[in-house]
Amino acid sequence: MTNDSASDDANQAGPLAGSRVVAAIERALGTVSGLLLFFMMWVVFLNVIGRKGASLVDFLQPIPAAYELVQISLGIVIFTALPIVASRQGHITISLLDQAIYGTRGRWLQSSVVNLVSAIVLAVLAWRLLRYGFDLVRFKATWSYYTWLPKAWFAYAMTVLAAMALALHLSIVAVNLRDRFAGSRR
Repeated sequence: MTNDSASDDANQAGPLAGSRVVAAIERALGTVSGLLLFFMMWVVFLNVIGRKGASLVDFLQPIPAAYELVQISLGIVIFTALPIVASRQGHITISLLDQAIYGTRGRWLQSSVVNLVSAIVLAVLAWRLLRYGFDLVRFKATWSYYTWLPKAWFAYAMTVLAAMALALHLSIVAVNLRDRFAGSRR
Protein backbone atom coordinates (compact mmCIF):
# COMPACT_ATOMS: atom_id res chain seq x y z
CA MET A 1 0.00 0.00 0.00
CA THR A 2 1.47 3.36 -1.00
CA ASN A 3 0.82 6.80 0.32
CA ASP A 4 -0.09 8.78 -2.80
CA SER A 5 -0.89 11.94 -0.85
CA ALA A 6 2.76 12.29 0.23
CA SER A 7 4.00 12.17 -3.37
CA ASP A 8 1.23 14.55 -4.47
CA ASP A 9 2.26 17.05 -1.77
CA ALA A 10 5.92 16.86 -2.79
CA ASN A 11 5.13 17.62 -6.44
CA GLN A 12 2.60 20.35 -5.72
CA ALA A 13 3.83 23.95 -5.81
CA GLY A 14 2.90 26.16 -2.88
CA PRO A 15 0.65 29.21 -3.13
CA LEU A 16 3.67 31.56 -3.20
CA ALA A 17 5.54 29.62 -5.93
CA GLY A 18 5.20 32.30 -8.63
CA SER A 19 6.46 35.22 -6.57
CA ARG A 20 9.80 36.66 -7.65
CA VAL A 21 10.34 38.24 -4.23
CA VAL A 22 9.86 34.90 -2.47
CA ALA A 23 12.16 33.20 -4.98
CA ALA A 24 14.86 35.82 -4.36
CA ILE A 25 14.50 35.42 -0.59
CA GLU A 26 14.73 31.63 -0.91
CA ARG A 27 17.81 31.90 -3.12
CA ALA A 28 19.60 34.32 -0.78
CA LEU A 29 18.77 32.43 2.39
CA GLY A 30 19.58 29.08 0.77
CA THR A 31 22.99 30.41 -0.26
CA VAL A 32 23.72 31.70 3.25
CA SER A 33 22.55 28.45 4.79
CA GLY A 34 24.63 26.34 2.42
CA LEU A 35 27.77 28.42 2.92
CA LEU A 36 27.39 28.23 6.70
CA LEU A 37 26.92 24.44 6.56
CA PHE A 38 30.07 24.20 4.44
CA PHE A 39 31.91 26.44 6.94
CA MET A 40 30.77 24.29 9.88
CA MET A 41 31.92 21.15 8.12
CA TRP A 42 35.42 22.57 7.63
CA VAL A 43 35.63 23.92 11.18
CA VAL A 44 34.75 20.53 12.65
CA PHE A 45 37.06 18.68 10.24
CA LEU A 46 40.04 20.95 10.86
CA ASN A 47 39.42 20.99 14.60
CA VAL A 48 39.42 17.17 14.76
CA ILE A 49 42.58 17.00 12.64
CA GLY A 50 44.18 19.61 14.90
CA ARG A 51 43.26 17.74 18.08
CA LYS A 52 44.38 14.35 16.81
CA GLY A 53 47.48 15.69 15.07
CA ALA A 54 48.67 17.88 17.97
CA SER A 55 50.19 14.86 19.65
CA LEU A 56 52.06 13.91 16.47
CA VAL A 57 53.19 17.22 15.01
CA ASP A 58 53.79 20.46 16.89
CA PHE A 59 52.29 22.82 14.29
CA LEU A 60 48.88 21.09 14.23
CA GLN A 61 46.56 22.66 16.77
CA PRO A 62 42.80 22.66 17.29
CA ILE A 63 40.89 25.73 16.14
CA PRO A 64 40.42 28.21 19.00
CA ALA A 65 36.75 28.43 19.99
CA ALA A 66 35.61 25.94 17.34
CA TYR A 67 32.63 25.12 19.54
CA GLU A 68 31.49 28.74 19.48
CA LEU A 69 31.94 29.00 15.71
CA VAL A 70 29.78 25.92 15.17
CA GLN A 71 27.24 27.12 17.76
CA ILE A 72 26.86 30.52 16.06
CA SER A 73 26.68 29.00 12.58
CA LEU A 74 24.16 26.33 13.53
CA GLY A 75 21.77 28.87 15.02
CA ILE A 76 21.88 31.00 11.89
CA VAL A 77 21.52 27.94 9.59
CA ILE A 78 18.37 26.82 11.39
CA PHE A 79 16.76 30.24 11.23
CA THR A 80 17.75 30.89 7.59
CA ALA A 81 15.96 27.66 6.70
CA LEU A 82 12.70 28.68 8.44
CA PRO A 83 11.49 31.10 5.73
CA ILE A 84 12.44 28.59 3.01
CA VAL A 85 10.44 25.84 4.70
CA ALA A 86 7.54 28.25 5.23
CA SER A 87 7.33 29.39 1.61
CA ARG A 88 7.57 25.85 0.25
CA GLN A 89 5.21 24.51 2.92
CA GLY A 90 7.86 21.92 3.72
CA HIS A 91 6.92 21.58 7.37
CA ILE A 92 5.96 18.19 8.71
CA THR A 93 2.26 17.35 8.64
CA ILE A 94 0.51 14.16 9.62
CA SER A 95 -2.38 13.16 7.39
CA LEU A 96 -4.09 10.61 9.62
CA LEU A 97 -7.50 12.30 9.78
CA ASP A 98 -7.35 14.64 6.77
CA GLN A 99 -10.16 12.93 4.85
CA ALA A 100 -12.41 12.74 7.91
CA ILE A 101 -11.86 16.34 9.02
CA TYR A 102 -11.38 18.26 5.78
CA GLY A 103 -12.90 16.00 3.12
CA THR A 104 -11.73 15.91 -0.46
CA ARG A 105 -12.21 19.64 -1.10
CA GLY A 106 -10.84 20.91 2.20
CA ARG A 107 -7.14 21.09 1.27
CA TRP A 108 -7.26 24.89 1.42
CA LEU A 109 -8.68 24.69 4.96
CA GLN A 110 -6.03 22.23 6.09
CA SER A 111 -3.28 24.40 4.60
CA SER A 112 -4.75 27.50 6.24
CA VAL A 113 -5.03 25.85 9.67
CA VAL A 114 -1.49 24.42 9.54
CA ASN A 115 -0.03 27.75 8.40
CA LEU A 116 -2.01 29.70 10.98
CA VAL A 117 -0.80 27.46 13.81
CA SER A 118 2.77 27.75 12.47
CA ALA A 119 2.40 31.54 12.35
CA ILE A 120 1.25 31.64 15.98
CA VAL A 121 4.21 29.51 17.08
CA LEU A 122 6.62 31.70 15.10
CA ALA A 123 5.09 34.87 16.55
CA VAL A 124 5.77 33.60 20.07
CA LEU A 125 9.27 32.50 19.05
CA ALA A 126 10.08 35.88 17.47
CA TRP A 127 8.74 37.74 20.51
CA ARG A 128 10.82 35.61 22.92
CA LEU A 129 13.94 36.01 20.76
CA LEU A 130 13.46 39.77 20.72
CA ARG A 131 13.10 39.83 24.51
CA TYR A 132 16.20 37.62 24.80
CA GLY A 133 18.11 40.05 22.57
CA PHE A 134 17.11 42.94 24.85
CA ASP A 135 18.37 40.96 27.86
CA LEU A 136 21.66 40.23 26.09
CA VAL A 137 22.13 43.95 25.40
CA ARG A 138 21.30 44.84 28.98
CA PHE A 139 23.88 42.37 30.34
CA LYS A 140 26.41 43.19 27.58
CA ALA A 141 26.74 39.50 26.74
CA THR A 142 29.52 38.47 24.38
CA TRP A 143 30.98 35.15 23.35
CA SER A 144 33.66 33.58 25.53
CA TYR A 145 36.43 33.71 22.94
CA TYR A 146 35.11 36.38 20.60
CA THR A 147 34.58 39.08 23.22
CA TRP A 148 34.25 41.80 20.57
CA LEU A 149 31.13 40.09 19.13
CA PRO A 150 27.84 40.79 20.98
CA LYS A 151 25.43 37.87 21.25
CA ALA A 152 22.45 40.21 20.85
CA TRP A 153 23.17 40.65 17.13
CA PHE A 154 22.47 36.97 16.57
CA ALA A 155 19.30 37.05 18.63
CA TYR A 156 18.09 40.00 16.55
CA ALA A 157 19.02 38.25 13.27
CA MET A 158 17.09 35.17 14.38
CA THR A 159 14.16 37.40 15.33
CA VAL A 160 14.09 38.91 11.84
CA LEU A 161 14.31 35.49 10.18
CA ALA A 162 11.50 34.10 12.39
CA ALA A 163 9.40 37.18 11.54
CA MET A 164 10.04 36.56 7.82
CA ALA A 165 8.80 32.98 8.19
CA LEU A 166 5.80 34.30 10.14
CA ALA A 167 4.97 36.73 7.33
CA LEU A 168 5.24 33.94 4.74
CA HIS A 169 2.88 31.69 6.72
CA LEU A 170 0.35 34.51 7.01
CA SER A 171 0.72 35.22 3.28
CA ILE A 172 -0.10 31.61 2.48
CA VAL A 173 -3.23 31.83 4.66
CA ALA A 174 -4.25 35.04 2.87
CA VAL A 175 -3.68 33.48 -0.58
CA ASN A 176 -5.66 30.37 0.42
CA LEU A 177 -8.60 32.48 1.62
CA ARG A 178 -8.46 34.75 -1.43
CA ASP A 179 -8.43 31.79 -3.81
CA ARG A 180 -11.20 30.01 -1.94
CA PHE A 181 -13.57 32.96 -1.85
CA ALA A 182 -12.71 34.13 -5.37
CA GLY A 183 -13.58 30.63 -6.61
CA SER A 184 -16.91 30.52 -4.76
CA ARG A 185 -18.13 33.82 -6.34
CA ARG A 186 -17.93 32.43 -9.85
